[in-house]
Amino acid sequence: MTHSILALLVVAMLAGPLYPVNSAWFWAVVGGYWSHIWIDMVNLRGADLLWPSPVRVVFPGNRRYRLETGSKAEMVLLTSFLAFSVLLYPVAGSGFRVGLQHLLGNFEMAHDTFIKNAGSYWYTLKLDAIDNLTLEHVECDCQVVGAWKMGLIVIKDGEPRAVGLSQDKHNLYPTHAELVKGEPLRVVAHRVNMRGRSLRWLLDRLDQRHTFYLSGQVVVGRAAAPVENIDLYRPASLSGKVLRLHYAREAELEPYLGLVAAEGEVYVQFWLRAGG
Repeated sequence: MTHSILALLVVAMLAGPLYPVNSAWFWAVVGGYWSHIWIDMVNLRGADLLWPSPVRVVFPGNRRYRLETGSKAEMVLLTSFLAFSVLLYPVAGSGFRVGLQHLLGNFEMAHDTFIKNAGSYWYTLKLDAIDNLTLEHVECDCQVVGAWKMGLIVIKDGEPRAVGLSQDKHNLYPTHAELVKGEPLRVVAHRVNMRGRSLRWLLDRLDQRHTFYLSGQVVVGRAAAPVENIDLYRPASLSGKVLRLHYAREAELEPYLGLVAAEGEVYVQFWLRAGG
């Protein structure tokens, strides 16, 4: 009876309390139990899947393709499963999707993982890429600071760069990318009304001991020509009377510190390490 559908239902009921805590744990227990029954169906004898019915269930139906208990063929299958488990071991600590992303170096999977966990951990992108402007090959372990038009913003040689699959919107085209999770991150955000105030006024009031980024849009009194889209992603850009900020740091704000805002808001994100 322990190899029957009835037993599987009992196990599912006993594991039921795990489902609201973490559904993956529930399915791991149920799936693990089912895999044992299934592998016994591959034996010549089969399994009592329909117990208490005397009918035995086998898979596959052709006897020549099933295994005899204790045979060399069973040992080959066992060895294959063990080898496959060893290959999957590096994935165990990070999850199958993250492990697969590291194996394949797929940028879209790295992007999705960052979006899902943004603000929870410090992330580094191990990157091989092509510079869309100069066509140079780029390699770096770059800190990830945010997202931009289906891509990621990273710090490369002290400069913010956009990484993504669009040559029109991103600075760097990734050929191989691995997202590496670092220590826990705590993000504290403040919204600041900038009317009648300058960025210099704002920076003078921020705690410079912590990492911070500015995002938002303000209207200033001085008009300027539209910014050329040479570098694609720009953390700070002034077009007409509109100053746009997207994960801008103090280094990128120097040309605009003296401009007084007629209206607009800026969000200040403080990135704090554990205990900070």
